[in-house]
Amino acid sequence: MNPGGANGRIPTVSVCRAAYTTAALISVCLALGSQTKDGQKINIPKQLPDLTKRQMTIEPIGASDWHKSAKSSRKLIEATDKWLATLKGVSANSRLVFSVGEKEGFGMSLGDIAVETPKKFRANYGQIYRSLGGYAVKKATLISDGSKFQKDDQSGKTTPVPVTASRLPKSILTAFPENCQELLFAGLGTNDRPLTAYYQAAKAAGYRIVTQHRSGSIQGQNFDQDRVVLTGNSKSGGLKTAYTVEFLIDSTSGALLKITVSKLNSESTYKAFWTVRWNRTAGQVFPETLFTVVKR
Repeated sequence: MNPGGANGRIPTVSVCRAAYTTAALISVCLALGSQTKDGQKINIPKQLPDLTKRQMTIEPIGASDWHKSAKSSRKLIEATDKWLATLKGVSANSRLVFSVGEKEGFGMSLGDIAVETPKKFRANYGQIYRSLGGYAVKKATLISDGSKFQKDDQSGKTTPVPVTASRLPKSILTAFPENCQELLFAGLGTNDRPLTAYYQAAKAAGYRIVTQHRSGSIQGQNFDQDRVVLTGNSKSGGLKTAYTVEFLIDSTSGALLKITVSKLNSESTYKAFWTVRWNRTAGQVFPETLFTVVKR
């Protein structure tokens, strides 16, 4: 059993070494054995640790510790979207780990999130890009000061638009699995509901949608969780691609704990998981400069 985020906890796994940027740790491991960073040689494991591989694996629907949930998939997704949209005085640390096959390699990014109000927040994260060598991860930031909303990445500073306006139903099926963390927090600044938009598109496309529940205790900590698993086929780059996406949700609070993705076609395999550890301690105070939107 792997609760993978129960009670807000994220198992600590050292995938590779890297250096901190000003906002978040971003690293890319291309299964080369080593690389150079600031003149120093960094050793990189040639394959993901077994624990990380297990965290990246979506348990089968028939797994013994999962049982049919009394909640509907639609209500779970909508409730989690509502929970995200009403965050206030909350901070979090996030981690994204992805694998694109033993030959192409794997990568990891650690991010951080601060939400003063649903309209005043900052999210630092690693954005996945396709490159000539396969995939790369670059630092990206979403900032809202309460009135202005901005995305800052390697392409420059832009103003995000709502998922429903920027992603047609068919394209969100392929965009969400690789850009889930960006779309989740862009939804705060655009008053959008990204999980619901993805869920509705998957349902319209005929995806199989299963909702399950489990509860238990690990290392003295109780957990009570639901999961929504969506499985179906969509075209990605002109290729028929099989997708499975799992949302892990805290049953009590509705908090989103983990998103796990599997994408497979005739040319490539992509697997990833994104976990988040929420800090909901009352009275958190954030410096005003954290939410400053810099003019372009």
